Order: sequence, then structure tokens, then C-alpha cells
Amino acid sequence: FVLILLIKIVYKLNSVQKESFVVMKDFGLQIDRKYYNGKTKSLFIEFPRLKSIIINEAIQNFKVVTYVAFFVEGIQKLVI
Repeated sequence: FVLILLIKIVYKLNSVQKESFVVMKDFGLQIDRKYYNGKTKSLFIEFPRLKSIIINEAIQNFKVVTYVAFFVEGIQKLVI
């Protein structure tokens, strides 16, 4: 039981608490993520590397969740 509780706590601390992005005209896009453990990460994508933007909605746990994804040149996965 204690092990399961510990795993849940570690998972929660490494989960994203807040995510935002800022578009800077003629420069690019900055994505900021803040985690429950206090850690923050930022990613800057220059406009020439940005190939496509996807705005989509998904149903998750009886809620409609809107998300934005970016296709970036040189990165194999979607940047969400």
C-alpha cells in the first residue's frame, strides 16, 4: 500500500500544473511548463521551423479538453 501511495505522489509531482504559450510576431513561439514540484521548462520555436499548428478537442474523463499541437522541423514528435 505504501509503495502505491509513493508512486502516486512521485507521479503527481512530475505532472504539469500549468502550461502556456506566447506568440511573438516575426520571432517565434515560446512554450512554458510549470510542474507541481516547482520545476519549470521553456521551449522556443522559431517561426521558420514551425510547419503546422493543430487545434483540437478531445473527450477525457467526461470533460472536453482543448489542446494545441505544433509540427516542428527537426523534431519527430508533435510538440504539445
